[in-house]
Amino acid sequence: MDLKLKDFLIERDTMENSQKTNGQQTANGKFAPNNNRNSEIYGDFMAKQLKKETVLIALIETSSIRAAAQKADVSEATIYKYLQDKEFLAEYRNARRQTVETAIAQMQNAASEAVERLKELQHCENPAVAARCAQIIFENSIKGMETTDILERLEVLEKQ
Repeated sequence: MDLKLKDFLIERDTMENSQKTNGQQTANGKFAPNNNRNSEIYGDFMAKQLKKETVLIALIETSSIRAAAQKADVSEATIYKYLQDKEFLAEYRNARRQTVETAIAQMQNAASEAVERLKELQHCENPAVAARCAQIIFENSIKGMETTDILERLEVLEKQ
């Protein structure tokens, strides 16, 4: 568990205990003071986390720092500061990776429909269209075999 999340959970639990005990000693012997300090810490932490999440989403949905800053309603300097933070950068890269993986999965789902359409068009009456479809099918079949061969060779090398 990362340190910020751990701190957040500790502060949240402290605040909840304070509210439950109304400033009295808890069952485990700890004193939970009844003040607004815990609420302030919790609120500040949540506001910062929400701001970072908003920036992260804006970075994923836009094509530039400037556009992300406008969308998230923060300065460009704030985004650059966040990108210097290793944890934020890791989250950003992970989010980008997930976005790309989702797009690839969508393309793979559409691939079988595309192949079916190419096969249909391969038999159309327009010779140029039929020839181009045949060429696409042929070229991609060869690429697929080459990729499979390379992966098999790589697997053999990794085992050695």
